[in-house]
Amino acid sequence: PRAMSRACSPRAAPELVLRVTGLAKSYVPPSGRHRRERAVVAVEEVDLEVHRGETLALVGESGAGKSTVLMEIVSLTAPETGTVEILGQDAARLTRRTARLLRGAVQIVPQDPMSSLDPRMPVGDIVAEPLYARRVPRDVVAARVPRLLGQVGLAAADAERYPHQFSGGQRQRIAIARALAVEPALLLLDEPVSALDVSVQAQILDLLLRLKRELGPAYLLVSHDLAVVRQIADRVSVMYAGRTVETGPVAEVFDAPRHPYARALLSAVPLPDPVAERTRRRIVLPGDPPSGVPVTAGCRFLARCPVAALLTPGRRTRCETEIPRATQVTVAGTHTVACHFPHGGMPWQHIRTDRGTSGRPWNQPPDRPPVH
Repeated sequence: PRAMSRACSPRAAPELVLRVTGLAKSYVPPSGRHRRERAVVAVEEVDLEVHRGETLALVGESGAGKSTVLMEIVSLTAPETGTVEILGQDAARLTRRTARLLRGAVQIVPQDPMSSLDPRMPVGDIVAEPLYARRVPRDVVAARVPRLLGQVGLAAADAERYPHQFSGGQRQRIAIARALAVEPALLLLDEPVSALDVSVQAQILDLLLRLKRELGPAYLLVSHDLAVVRQIADRVSVMYAGRTVETGPVAEVFDAPRHPYARALLSAVPLPDPVAERTRRRIVLPGDPPSGVPVTAGCRFLARCPVAALLTPGRRTRCETEIPRATQVTVAGTHTVACHFPHGGMPWQHIRTDRGTSGRPWNQPPDRPPVH
């Protein structure tokens, strides 16, 4: 009976490793050091949660604020605005001792591993460095380093070699081993495979998936490669100009994106079906993504938005004056979109970039009235 009651009881929710609420980061260019009105925003009002054993991906164009979010998290200091909580601890209220203990819970794997590996140190010392920083006894370190190298697919004898003696993929394995040395609860992955060949990328992604299954850390992944995101992530958060515009399970967002920017991003992902790939229409956004977003009112995507271009002046005013807030668009409550006129959910493979012969805007499913 006891075993039956355990089997029938609801499964406990995974531990919340990271919660970011209202995160903002701005800076003043050198020319405007004494004029706050010249401040530009790198990140504004970003919310995200990552549970143990889960991978959340941050995607968006360069300058969207993805790496800034990672740096704010790994710094373990009070953010300019908002809160960052790691394992329930508010980063703004950490004592020196608590911060030192918590620092091992958050590790980062950089885009270029060679830039983070000291060329003067053998690999064994590089992997052991975080353990020595936490005052782990030397005999424990000596036993743990070969095991870490084995976990990432390297040999114990590699501990005596130097970083320049390894390939790019092997150096990324070394960086992963060093990050895992202190058994972190959260691993920040900053474009971890972008500098590698395609075949090596697949090996590193398989390694990351295996390590997550075996060790159970949470991953926060930054990537421009949406194919990588689809392969490794559980949920995705799309960022534009420092704000989160869409968040949800990877399958939902990739198969039926609701925000016009997310639809434009996903329209560029190659399709495995050659016929569908040749016949579909891609969404090409006008202009360039903003670099350093000025503090202004209204939707940050307005100038490039194909939906706003089809709106009447009265409806467009809302986009010009009111910042869209995230709203739930599914019954499950796991998919949010920050848009005044979100898409109805038609699969992105069938989108059009013009009105076509029906006169229907590109973002409108056939069975709904036009939005403009």
